[in-house]
Amino acid sequence: MKKLFLLLAVATFGLTSCTDEQVLEDTQNDGISFRTMLGKNSNSKIMELSNNSFAEFWVSAYRTTGDVNIDTAQTLVPYISNLHVTKQDVLLNTWGYAGSYYWPGIEKLNFFAHNAGASSTMPTTSITGYPSFSFTQDLANQLDVVVARANNLANLTSPVNLIFNHALCQINFSLQGAVAGPDFVIKKIELLGIYTTGTFKFKDTLYFNWSNQTTATSFTYFNGTLTPRTITNSLVSFGNGSGVAGSGITGNEALMIIPQDGDHLQIKVTYDFVNAGVTLVSDATATATLDGEHMDVGKKVRYNLTIPVPSGVAGNRIEFTGTVSNWNPEVIGGITSVN
Repeated sequence: MKKLFLLLAVATFGLTSCTDEQVLEDTQNDGISFRTMLGKNSNSKIMELSNNSFAEFWVSAYRTTGDVNIDTAQTLVPYISNLHVTKQDVLLNTWGYAGSYYWPGIEKLNFFAHNAGASSTMPTTSITGYPSFSFTQDLANQLDVVVARANNLANLTSPVNLIFNHALCQINFSLQGAVAGPDFVIKKIELLGIYTTGTFKFKDTLYFNWSNQTTATSFTYFNGTLTPRTITNSLVSFGNGSGVAGSGITGNEALMIIPQDGDHLQIKVTYDFVNAGVTLVSDATATATLDGEHMDVGKKVRYNLTIPVPSGVAGNRIEFTGTVSNWNPEVIGGITSVN
């Protein structure tokens, strides 16, 4: 499976630490302010979370006496806990938050941020190592979760630079029929057994961060029961701009899931098999298991599915044979002479 990664457009803006929440930056340079950037995980090419739609995040900061990384036993002491930061003006890129925060003397600060929501809290007591938070994806209203960290900072006169990267895995589908001629009328594409709850652990890299994936559920990626889509033997993209009203997925949306192994996942396609305008099989189903698939952080997967001829008619294809009969034996004609 070819691995593709996602790109987020760059957006740079200040976040005030003053009581006046409309100020872009603290002009005195003595308080903590932020600058954010929507970054990329790798060689990313597809925009998902836009600058305009990036409207809020939650940040926590922890004090340390020395440098910290994922392998050290340094104690992190809470200083800013789950602070909600919101965009105040889209055009001006002004941001605001409640309260004021200043650099704590000679100690260093370690910042961790996400947009996963107020319920995805980070620890508010001292911890060893990097913090974590829990998250449940609402498949009906999917969130493109991004995370950022900035470690070992002290008394900056410039804003804290937070670079946000994708934390989920994105799934897309393209379908084609197995043979030319008949129509494959796609009614539904489902994923069975998706884990929607997990724990994200901040690390020095953005791989293998998720654990405790639980709460299996099913998701209808495409629901064309009322408006099915007819395909032939050429690949057709579902989602990414090809959504159909009432399909459960519209516009350029894709399926954003918590990274997980695919051993428990199954793809199910429901379709009609139509030949020369006659429905030979209604509501046929085809399934595929995803054993061996690893849906990692920042991975964008497209499954190209070939839909089979239903087993009930697979051997009933009309075939033709043809033979040419031999000429009759030659006979003597009635004319015996010419002038």
